[in-house]
Amino acid sequence: MLDNLFKNFIYDPVSVMGLLVFYILLVNLPISLGAVFKKKSSFTVRLITILVNLFITVQLLFRWSFLDTSQLAICMNLFTSWLGE
Repeated sequence: MLDNLFKNFIYDPVSVMGLLVFYILLVNLPISLGAVFKKKSSFTVRLITILVNLFITVQLLFRWSFLDTSQLAICMNLFTSWLGE
């Protein structure tokens, strides 16, 4: 099973990172709700949130690395027009 996971990560890292982020957020939800109802700041919630943001960043970088150069140029044009430059 673990071997299959590594093969999937090599062939399609964007999907694997997306599933990983989904499951981490699924675990983080009850922990976050518990911290909110107790009105206490939780180190675990902050750490998991930071990790999720890093995983989403890695997923985005993987996605950009697999795009064609023509698609990347279109994405960059859209991004710069969104910034108003």
